[in-house]
Amino acid sequence: MGENYDYYDGDGAMDSLPASPEVTYNWVDITSDFFNYIQDLKLGELLHDGHLFGLFEAMSAIEMMDPKMDAGMLCNRGNPKPLNFQQAVACGKLKIDELEPHELIGIIDATMACIVSWLEGHSLAQTVFTNLYLHQPHSVINKTLKAYCIAVYKLLDCIRECINKAQVFEEEDFLPMGYGYRLGSNPQSGNTYDASLEVSEQKCVALLREQEEELNKKAKSFDDETNNLWTALAARIRFTRMFYQALLLITKRDSQSSADCVALLNGCSEMMKVIIKTSGKGTQPVENSDSPNPMGFEPMINQRLLPPTFPRYTRIKPRHEALQYFDELVARLRHAWKITSCTNFHVALDFFMEFSRQRACILSRSALQLLYLSPSPATTASLAQSAINMPPGQTRPAHPFVEILRESIRSFVNPPALTPKSPAASSPQAREFVENFLLRCVRPFAVLVQVCGYNRARQRDKLALLLDEFAALQEEVGFEHPSRGKRDKNCLK
Repeated sequence: MGENYDYYDGDGAMDSLPASPEVTYNWVDITSDFFNYIQDLKLGELLHDGHLFGLFEAMSAIEMMDPKMDAGMLCNRGNPKPLNFQQAVACGKLKIDELEPHELIGIIDATMACIVSWLEGHSLAQTVFTNLYLHQPHSVINKTLKAYCIAVYKLLDCIRECINKAQVFEEEDFLPMGYGYRLGSNPQSGNTYDASLEVSEQKCVALLREQEEELNKKAKSFDDETNNLWTALAARIRFTRMFYQALLLITKRDSQSSADCVALLNGCSEMMKVIIKTSGKGTQPVENSDSPNPMGFEPMINQRLLPPTFPRYTRIKPRHEALQYFDELVARLRHAWKITSCTNFHVALDFFMEFSRQRACILSRSALQLLYLSPSPATTASLAQSAINMPPGQTRPAHPFVEILRESIRSFVNPPALTPKSPAASSPQAREFVENFLLRCVRPFAVLVQVCGYNRARQRDKLALLLDEFAALQEEVGFEHPSRGKRDKNCLK
């Protein structure tokens, strides 16, 4: 990237790259040999080398530096050079202070549309971080916009953590790559990192709350159309704060967070009504333009950060659709919270399957996974497999999912091995068999819950991989009864 700094000057968002070691190449001129060999080929014929470069490699190859094939070269197709944060401020195209309320509303609504586009499978570099204000939030003088930009960083980090924990996404669902932007630890000027500018979760919430109060005071001081603009802007800041706090409670759920999270999500729904109603108050995108807002966005600013791939057109979600998406997302998160009251596994599984039929988005599907099992079904399955592979004699860690399965089996069929006064339950050897069996059930049933979180198109293939494990468990249900010395197939059935 040494020759491309004129396209991207760092903006504090990218880490500095180490100096590349000097490499010596021994080039061999094959031009004359090449032209001699191709004389035997007719027009349209290809020379096939099955060992090094076959048809698959030929069809998958990308010609670098070709704008038709290399996404990073789209900047060279006659478009003007994209301006970074400093350049846009210097030439007066980017205001960092004295912004009007309708300009702030337009920037925030456009950023929300970019976040929705990211959640639908596009990259951060081509969606959210086309917003130049996010490249250097600490350089923004306007306090409202500065607080919002910092909150967006924290919100993106929280969303990515939630989705990465759940592990129910495929490449078509979500792109977690950050492209060098330090999510959660805000970028600073240049390529240096200043720890004093780090913003904690509590400080981020405090910044947003402070701006809410300031905007509400301004709204009360006006009685005309200006009052509606300040009120609309305050609603957007309030929604950002409550949505961020709700996601924090979901990703770090505890027994006391239920009422708080539901109250926050209800508040988000109320704010979304105001936001949707006032969506036309802010600056609107120019017709036939790729930029989601006239000021503050540069669609091609991160094009050089993309890997050499076929160009993919990124269409930012229209604002009214993006705001409706957020409204439905909040409703889905409220509905997902109901899983916390499902103590029976069969009821919970039905809830997961019904939630999957609604074609929910990746964030709500991931949140549902975290709300049911802590830290997540994917982690539960991994820990269960590790416990099974532990050497004999070592104490295996207990997991609450074992108790969930035990109670579900007891309520469903009430087998003798789980009946307190049954002879089978009084035998130490039988109890050990039951515990081992339940421990082996943890992984496949946790994976089953995880599979229900994938998009519907992927569930069939993943369920097929589980069938062998469930068949093995079914065979294991009948085990040697210690008091009878024979296989008792009714012990756990």
